[in-house]
Amino acid sequence: MVILIHMRTSVPDFGRVDTEIFIRDVLPHAAGSYIQVAHAAGWGGITEHTIAALTTFADAFDREPRLAGNIYFDLAAVIGDSNEPTRRNELAALIQRIGSQHFLSASDYPLAPDLLDHYTRVYPMLPLSAREWRVVRGNIAPYVRPGFRRSVR
Repeated sequence: MVILIHMRTSVPDFGRVDTEIFIRDVLPHAAGSYIQVAHAAGWGGITEHTIAALTTFADAFDREPRLAGNIYFDLAAVIGDSNEPTRRNELAALIQRIGSQHFLSASDYPLAPDLLDHYTRVYPMLPLSAREWRVVRGNIAPYVRPGFRRSVR
């Protein structure tokens, strides 16, 4: 089974507490399932809420590495021109800490209609190494059917 979750809510203080609840109350019941966290736990851009949520995941994975096993964070509508360099650095550090193998290239097409620009100009704004980018760009969620996998490479 695959669980796709949009974690970010409209509450002004979304972040650590909400993510701790998800980790405590949902993850134990999702054992054996793949979990895709949309927008890297935010709802677009790199905000303090996104950073707080991802930091909470990273802390939990540091404490219990098995929790990270089947979790993937998509980067749809996360990286963009409007992100402050400081926020891009924070996100890059969290990708490195959690592991680039847990992040998926994604778009909110048709909201990002120029996918070539999105993947060639916008994504590289995030300061990751060439190797880390190869991993992120090459990641395909393990629950994607084999026939489709060939078409996206």
